[in-house]
Amino acid sequence: MKIISKFQDYYDCGIAYGIDENIRFDRQTKFIDEKFASLHYKVYKFLMDNSWYRLIQTKNYIGFCGKVIPYIYIKIEKITKVNKKNQYKFVQEYFCYDIYEYLEIFKKYFLCNELFDRTYNCIIYKKAIKFDIKKVKKDIDNFFDNNTNEKEYIFFKYKVPYFANYLTTENKDNKLFFKQNFVLLPKLKDFKFSKKVSALEAFQEISMYVAWLQNKEVDTKIDDKYLLKAKGFDCYSFKKNPTKRTKKIC
Repeated sequence: MKIISKFQDYYDCGIAYGIDENIRFDRQTKFIDEKFASLHYKVYKFLMDNSWYRLIQTKNYIGFCGKVIPYIYIKIEKITKVNKKNQYKFVQEYFCYDIYEYLEIFKKYFLCNELFDRTYNCIIYKKAIKFDIKKVKKDIDNFFDNNTNEKEYIFFKYKVPYFANYLTTENKDNKLFFKQNFVLLPKLKDFKFSKKVSALEAFQEISMYVAWLQNKEVDTKIDDKYLLKAKGFDCYSFKKNPTKRTKKIC
């Protein structure tokens, strides 16, 4: 697959292992007015180290080679007062592609005693609440297990191997506004998508999917030794280690 693009993405390294000149992938990012799915968000305020913070959580989707992949985006902002108005400074962001990663972040900010208001543990919109971890887990489980693949018609409608449907935020007049975005061929690196699909696997899947959309045959097979390295293995991962001092370079 030959990529025609003005920007680089994390899976472009796959070109080094061979490309098919017959398959041309015109990678142009484009925002579309499309109602793909209803997206949800939550906003929390919490006290940590004598400072107030805001946590914004949104539920989003990435469509990738015929599959719809849910993920949760979390943004942490520090709140300060300037001229009696709240100012929000970006601190950290997270992209969670499974419930285990999400719960680790949730526990980090909300289930540690030192991060809680001693009386109410957390404050949401200035109203005191207590978290029920079982209820939180059930809600997130339902989100990740929700079958959204009935939306796969989007791939055929726009003839693209991947897209993203997500929420962005903007502060206006000390108020928080959400905007739903639907974008074709975004930069997957910006979504930390390598945590879900490795670079070489992404290159191979996109190559085959683009070829399929264009009704062409494609030869993008990547050697097994490169796929092993991408997954963290080497040539001795499934074999007995040599007894000699010298070890073969994989």
